[in-house]
Parts: sequence; C-alpha cells; structure tokens
Amino acid sequence: TFLDGRILANRPSSRQFYCSEQYDLTAWTNVSSLPTYGTKENSSDLLAAVDVLNGTVVLWGLQSIEFWQDVGNSPLPFQRINGASQTWGLASVYSRAFLNNTMIFLGQNPQGGVQVMMLNGYVPARVSTSDIENI
Repeated sequence: TFLDGRILANRPSSRQFYCSEQYDLTAWTNVSSLPTYGTKENSSDLLAAVDVLNGTVVLWGLQSIEFWQDVGNSPLPFQRINGASQTWGLASVYSRAFLNNTMIFLGQNPQGGVQVMMLNGYVPARVSTSDIENI
C-alpha cells in the first residue's frame, strides 16, 4: 500500500512491515543499511496484510487489528495509535474491500467465529446476518 510518499508492505510469516524511503520506492534501507520496518506490537499474531484507510495504516493480523499513523519520526515515521487496537482478526486475506469510505472484511473473533465486518472508525461492526454466517 502507499501513504505519504512511501510504500508499506508486510513481511510474510512475521509481525513486521517494511517502509520505503519517501518518494524513493527503490530505497528500503535507512542510514545504518538495515531495513526500515515496524512491528505489530499489541498482539503476538502474525501480520496478514497492510492497508491504508483515510490516512491511517491498518495492520491486519490473524487475531487482531492495529492502527498506525504518520508522526514523522525517523527512520520509521509511523507509530501505533494507542487504544485503537481490536481483538478481531482477518479470517481471509483476500476478503478486504473498500466500501463507502471505510473497509469491509471477513473477520474472525477470538473464539473463531467468522462474520462479515465493517470498520466504523477503529471499531469493527457486524454487517452479516446469522443466515449469511451459517452459509
């Protein structure tokens, strides 16, 4: 995904996401020649996808969602928004879709229940019916 002149991409099978240099999408390292990356912090589940919604980075875990914002730090300009993390995870990586200035997705709760959810700000709200969930 793209935000504030940078590409953000998740590192497979980890909790980390990489961040390119600003407006230099060929440069993925900082001054110490180490990759510039962030780590999903609030939960130990793996990072499944990275999106941008209304200027906010959405880190989709298998059991949680974190929201980050650009605070201009260096080398990683993004920082987790305290108190915005959710205990819903992403049941299917390819279920994410943008709809009406928000995102809709197939969510999974901590007990393993799967529902169609829509982000209402930082809070996932149920969209599906019991009949859809049974299907």
